[in-house]
Formats: sequence, structure tokens, C-alpha cells
Amino acid sequence: DILDALARPSSVPAPTAAAIIPQAHYAGRRDPCRLVSMATLARYVPAAVIQPLPDTGTGGLPQRSECDWDADDGTSVALTLELSPGVDGAQAAFHADAGTIGATVTGVRAVPDLGDGAVAAYTLEPGSAHVRLYVLSGNAELEYDYTVRGSGPPRLDRSSPLAGVIAMARE
Repeated sequence: DILDALARPSSVPAPTAAAIIPQAHYAGRRDPCRLVSMATLARYVPAAVIQPLPDTGTGGLPQRSECDWDADDGTSVALTLELSPGVDGAQAAFHADAGTIGATVTGVRAVPDLGDGAVAAYTLEPGSAHVRLYVLSGNAELEYDYTVRGSGPPRLDRSSPLAGVIAMARE
């Protein structure tokens, strides 16, 4: 009987519900200064000094906090973490922020294997490069701003700052 049923797939009932994949939900206050390891900072922002900023939230949701790392050569990283009460709020914030990436940037690219969604924008200017990365994960949105100033060639490429900000976000 089993082999007969398998030979006629239409006779096999379909599952009544699809598998549900739970989305991440982050609760409580999170310190964005602890989201990037010292080893990664040492590699991409050597000699950086941490500048934790106070929580800018009103005590409710969304909760917003920020951390900055600054080096003497002008290289800096700012990380902003925003926790929404639910996934819908974080998705709306992510799409609004990603939608603000305008024509003033040199380029934009999706980072398909980072969080639930990620998009990076980079601007290359003589002697400096800036990368902004937005990452969505469950009810959290992270924004990384990474600026590199160079004293070498007049124009930096995007690979080093883009690789740096992606490495920070993967942690």
C-alpha cells in the first residue's frame, strides 16, 4: 500500500502547516561596544580609542545606543544599535535607512549572507573612504559607519573598508 501511495504523489496529503523558522528577538539593553572584538578592531582600526555614548532612548522602545572608536590618523568606526519591540519595527527602520542611500555615494551592494538583510554603501574620495552598512537581524537594526583616511595613494579602494565593516558586523 505504501509503495502504491508513493507511486501516486497526488494521493499523499500535503502538510497542513509549513515549517516555521523563528526570527531572532533581542531583549533588554545591549552594549554595542561589546559587539566588536578587540582583535578585529586592532586589525581594521589600529590604535583606536573607544568612545561609548550614552543610550539615546527614552526608556521605552525602540532602544538606541551607540559606540565610537577613533584613531589618531582619522580612521573611525561608529556603531549604532536599535532594538525595536518587534520584527516589523526593525524591518521598517531597516528599509527606511537603506532607502536613504542616495546618489551621493560611489556604490551600493547587498551583503546577502549577513543577518536577515544587509546593504552597504561606500563613498570614495581622494585620500579617504567611507562605508556605511545597515544590518537587520530579527528585531535589531545595526548601522556601521567606517571612515578610513589614507596618506598613501590619492584614492583608496573600497575593498579594505568594506571588508572591515563586514568583519565587524559578522561578530
